[in-house]
Amino acid sequence: IIFTAVWMAAYPAVMTPDSIYIWTMVQRGTYDGLHPLLYQLGIKLLTYIWNSPAFIILLQILLCSFTFSYVVYRVRSWGTNKWVCLLLSLVLPLLPANFVYTVTFWKDIPYTMGLILISLELTRALKQKDYYGKKRNIVIFAILIIFTMSTRYNAPYVLIFSMVTYIIILLVKKLKRESVINAVIIVFCFIIFISSTNIAKAALGDNYDDYDSSTSFYAIPLQGIIAAYNDANIEVTDEQLSKIEKYMYIDEIHNHIKEFEENERWRNFTRTRRILKREVLENDKIGLLKLYAEFFIQNPVIVIRSYFNQTAIIWQARNAGYTSHMSWSILNFEGFEQVLEDIQFEWLHEFINDELNKNQIGYRSFFWHPASMMMIMILLACVGIKKRGIKSLIFILPALFNSLGYMASIEGQCTRYTYVNYTIAIVYFIYILIEDNTKSLNNLKE
Repeated sequence: IIFTAVWMAAYPAVMTPDSIYIWTMVQRGTYDGLHPLLYQLGIKLLTYIWNSPAFIILLQILLCSFTFSYVVYRVRSWGTNKWVCLLLSLVLPLLPANFVYTVTFWKDIPYTMGLILISLELTRALKQKDYYGKKRNIVIFAILIIFTMSTRYNAPYVLIFSMVTYIIILLVKKLKRESVINAVIIVFCFIIFISSTNIAKAALGDNYDDYDSSTSFYAIPLQGIIAAYNDANIEVTDEQLSKIEKYMYIDEIHNHIKEFEENERWRNFTRTRRILKREVLENDKIGLLKLYAEFFIQNPVIVIRSYFNQTAIIWQARNAGYTSHMSWSILNFEGFEQVLEDIQFEWLHEFINDELNKNQIGYRSFFWHPASMMMIMILLACVGIKKRGIKSLIFILPALFNSLGYMASIEGQCTRYTYVNYTIAIVYFIYILIEDNTKSLNNLKE
């Protein structure tokens, strides 16, 4: 009900440049590597049912509603008081990030729901001795992994690290059979994911542009070089300037610096796609890293400070990531097609938008600080290890590796990358601090 009300305020969908880019490419029947191919093809298939962004949002609402309902069901099965579960069922959909992002056309939403469901299944598998004895559980778990891998480029890494850690914990617990089964599952899912992607690329032929999305992985080196280049106290040599011009567009660097100085929204947001010369980078990636290392050796304080600024959304609890909510301003984007329809419920849109801004639940509030939630998870993990042992870490593995992955590479300070932390932190609080009296809930059938 809550998600539907917000959807009506943002009908057919909250659209950003990423959303419009994907939608336009799908409408044209052309695809590229800027976004995961399987996700793009999934959107294309859905357009044959209802060719509107509204259908994507409808499915996201159903997915998020199911996920949060399943969260409450699982929490209840742990022996949690029913009033706590009732409160949880109200809190989860009312979290600003949850209800705003649910109606936003982003791949991050199904990715986040996938991580939450996988976290629940990992915990459930450890608590139920006969979990792997049921083929249905294994099939559902494998489907969840493949689905999540298909939504974001970082998803395979997050899930592989999570599963490897999970397997290690199983081995520590001397659960060899379970560890072997999980090893087979993750290897099988990865093979299916890679094979499906490659088959799709081959089938599309000229309709697929193998755009090198890995430029985003160079956001941190790029930001370090720009920080050193822009520092008034550092003298950039002609040789260094020549190398910078080799890999980057100088005009775009100055535009980036100007945006940084004029608009806090773009602070620490490295526009790798605009600044980097893609064709040069594809042939000489090591050269850019050598240039970064050169500036690091020359100006370690500047480069290190730049790194921590670039990754602040992950580690700095005070940092509020930027977001986009209830936006009607984006109609056309760099020549792409108009996809937004007429506002159907303008009064509801204005009411929700005004309330978000009035109560400061927008860009700067605590509710947009995913790093604070990760800090809470880490503190709870310390309590959990002492109280329940190392197995208490299992529930937070996907969320934790998702956040830590962005410490290695992150292009912007967007809350959507790590908003899984909100739900996981709240549920983990319940998981760690309640007594496990599941046996008293025999009326809850698995």
